[in-house]
Amino acid sequence: MNDEVEQSVAAYRQVARGIAREQGQSTATIIFAGISAEYLRRQEVGATVMDTHAETLLEVVCGDVLATSAVQEIGGLATIRVTNWVASNWNLVQDHADRLLALQGMLGGSVDTPQPERCYVVAAMECVATASDSTTADLAYGGAVAVARTRLGDRWYCLSAEDRDDVLAEVICGDPAWAAAAEELSEGRRGSVRGRVCRQWDEIARQVTEMEVIDTAERLVTVDSVAAGARYAMEEWLRRLPGLDPKAVAYGAAAAEGLARWRHRGGAKGDEELIMRGWAATDPTVTGALETMPAPVRETMVHIVRAMLPELASLN
Repeated sequence: MNDEVEQSVAAYRQVARGIAREQGQSTATIIFAGISAEYLRRQEVGATVMDTHAETLLEVVCGDVLATSAVQEIGGLATIRVTNWVASNWNLVQDHADRLLALQGMLGGSVDTPQPERCYVVAAMECVATASDSTTADLAYGGAVAVARTRLGDRWYCLSAEDRDDVLAEVICGDPAWAAAAEELSEGRRGSVRGRVCRQWDEIARQVTEMEVIDTAERLVTVDSVAAGARYAMEEWLRRLPGLDPKAVAYGAAAAEGLARWRHRGGAKGDEELIMRGWAATDPTVTGALETMPAPVRETMVHIVRAMLPELASLN
């Protein structure tokens, strides 16, 4: 997904969190307000391969320890209520997000937490989540502690507790969810979370190293390898359909490659079928057969490929 889209999604998430905090909501509700804005925005700009709001919500929540905790804490009915509230106030969210993005454009920087710090946030939250009585506020506060610890680096050991707290307070002010968590937790609870993160810092750093290795490996997956895999998987699947003309198989395989390339670069969902037709029309294995392949057959292949491609990873 391209950076511009991800920055837009982050802005909508941050704005929704801020509005929910202004209304005095709990940390878990604030987190889920951000989740709602994120998946609604992804649907709006086509930054998802999912077809429905519910599927996009699962895509956003899946694998996110903080989001999962928030959903479990507020319950199913509350998630519907929060989502409906965000949707009904979408113009307000959109206006604030546009202003935030414009400000970011003038000042530079990023709406979201920088990537290196995000890895520490995730690892710290997963560490805090191992406690049986951990809450969403605990996890959010633990993430803020990790950012403060990361920004201080080796200076952490040289500073007094008061100086560390000053840096942490500055970090907390930068995120509505972190600020809400700091208010929601008692002084004793905040101290417990800080202690857990600091005691487990070496393990957190080890997890971050593993995340970075995995991220590097994933980045090495080129668009060409993704496209080739999609083409092969689709071609193998289509060949198993009895009686399907080899020309249709070739057309479907080429369309699958075009779709995979488009999705890999973060292209808009609404343009997918146009891209598939265009890519297949210029493919050397297809061009000679286009004149004898009826338009309805081509359209059917486009729809089949778009529907089936996500299901064919196991064939590659």
